[in-house]
Amino acid sequence: MARLIERYWDDKLGSRAVDWIVLGAGVVMLSTAVLAATLPETRPLASDQGLPQTIGEA
Repeated sequence: MARLIERYWDDKLGSRAVDWIVLGAGVVMLSTAVLAATLPETRPLASDQGLPQTIGEA
């Protein structure tokens, strides 16, 4: 891992920013996948409601 970081750090071609963006996007995607797998499922708020909500009695 240290060698990989050193290779990114020593890159002189100007593509270092693109590499870090891709690496950062990978970290975000991996974090999203882990959270989606570990957090409990959510259900829509209106799933228990059989009828539409009304503001007042007509």
